[in-house]
Amino acid sequence: MLEVTLQWSDPAEGDVILQKLTKEYLTYSLAQRQEKLTQGLVFLDQQAPALQQRVRLLQNQLAAFRQRNTFVDPVEQATAIQAQRVALTARKEDLQQQQARLQGLAAAVRRGQFNSAEFQGGAAKSASAGSTGADLAGGAFTSLLNALTEVEQKLAEAEANFNASAPQVRELRAKRDLLRPLLQRRELDAIQSSLNQNQAQLDEIRLQLAQLARRFAVNPGEIKQYDALQQQLEVARDNLTSYIKARETFRLEVAQRTVPWSVIAPPRFGAKPVKPSVPRNLALSLLLGSLAAVSLALLRDRLDHVFHSARELKEALLKEGQGLPLLGVVPYLPGREVNTISVAMAAMASGLRFEIKESLRNLFTNFRMLRADKAVRLVAITSSIQGEGKSTTTALFAQTLADLGQRVLLVDADMRRPMLHRYVGVDNGVGFSSLLTDASIAIESAIQPVQKGLDLLSSGPVPPDATRLLSSERCGAVVEAIRQLPGYDLVLFDTPPAFLLSDPVLLAGHLDGLLFLVGLSRVNRDLPGQALQRVRETGVDVLGVLANQPVGRSVGKGSGYGYGYGYGYGYGDRDASGY
Repeated sequence: MLEVTLQWSDPAEGDVILQKLTKEYLTYSLAQRQEKLTQGLVFLDQQAPALQQRVRLLQNQLAAFRQRNTFVDPVEQATAIQAQRVALTARKEDLQQQQARLQGLAAAVRRGQFNSAEFQGGAAKSASAGSTGADLAGGAFTSLLNALTEVEQKLAEAEANFNASAPQVRELRAKRDLLRPLLQRRELDAIQSSLNQNQAQLDEIRLQLAQLARRFAVNPGEIKQYDALQQQLEVARDNLTSYIKARETFRLEVAQRTVPWSVIAPPRFGAKPVKPSVPRNLALSLLLGSLAAVSLALLRDRLDHVFHSARELKEALLKEGQGLPLLGVVPYLPGREVNTISVAMAAMASGLRFEIKESLRNLFTNFRMLRADKAVRLVAITSSIQGEGKSTTTALFAQTLADLGQRVLLVDADMRRPMLHRYVGVDNGVGFSSLLTDASIAIESAIQPVQKGLDLLSSGPVPPDATRLLSSERCGAVVEAIRQLPGYDLVLFDTPPAFLLSDPVLLAGHLDGLLFLVGLSRVNRDLPGQALQRVRETGVDVLGVLANQPVGRSVGKGSGYGYGYGYGYGYGDRDASGY
């Protein structure tokens, strides 16, 4: 698109100039277009004979190559030769194994072991080698073997009842000495016959393999020549096809007389003189831009009162005198509450999955360095309000620890809004609330396996008064019983938010410590400090702070009070994300 403007002192002359310029430019552009297309068509016509001759020449060379080597495709021929070699090699190895087995049988027979159970089994195995197997298992050998066995049994009985010089003993010993050499000769003859047959087959297979090797050695060179001819022919055909398409396109465009440009608006010379004032326009732009920037900054400052980064969160905690370490930043897992963690992770891009896993591994590394002066095994995780990703992060952290070889028990102590059973895909039947209300239930029967190294104690039925259960003596007894469970390296308790509820404080008093999660871009920046101050005043050991960073989509900025109201007054609606 071209926009032509003209500044002229005489409006009438300026209008004539614009009119003539419009007509002349359209005529000139059409002439230029026709000239270029004609020159291109002449060049294409000059290239046609050479391209066609090149294709015919390569086609003839390829046909002659196939006729000379008596095949259509050398790659297919190489595949067939290789298949024959593999089959012959397998047959050769089978015959060599049979040869070794028969030689072992012959050695056993020479040692006089032909009548043993091991020899009979070997003879049966050699039956697949040829006709000798039939001789080994035939009636003659069986009769001799049975006769020898019977004589040896009678001889043993006679030697037990008579002296060695007794006529019965001498007669039986003579029969035995007569049968053993006869049976040995027959067996050795049969085995030798099988060995000869196997050797003949091995020699034939070796001869065939040598012939295939000679044929296969020539094939790579033929494949190389064939591929070179095929590539040259494909290039020549592509060039010829492109030429034909281009020539037809040029001929069609030459036949057309369409002007390549069109006038969108007819030229018109204004009646009033106009001349732009650059200084005035620049000053006006600067003024308006400054006012817009200041207005946007004030508006954002008034409406946006959340943490946007882990650095802001760390500086705020330091400023408030909390003195708590920031253990890690975990990407927020998008999804819906009807999905399990596995389904939500599978729906992500591979880069986001890698980011989440690496952040959780870093969190585990920092977590191991906490409290070197005491063991930290039972840990609660809480947040300020609903929707900060606490339950999702707890489930992901537990699965990451299990993948790293840790044995983890995940306890859903959020008896007001239980979510962990949905995230890991198990039922919420007998659980933590059941243990607090019924002392006859065994803890082991309520624990459900999730994956290797990870078990879940779900929340159980929703009680009418969760705070009363957590403040009872029974709660301390159940937590101590969980502590005594063998084999678990870490027990993670998912608890309700701590801003308006005392549940996490009551439960954390029986545990080794508490982790506090802050959802970036989700929670009013005043609430985490107030909730932490409230928790620490009760004497609970706060181990550190986690930051949940939004990734992949925008996140709404809630007011920060919806969770406490929903928990305390009849479970208000969750947000759309479900986390």
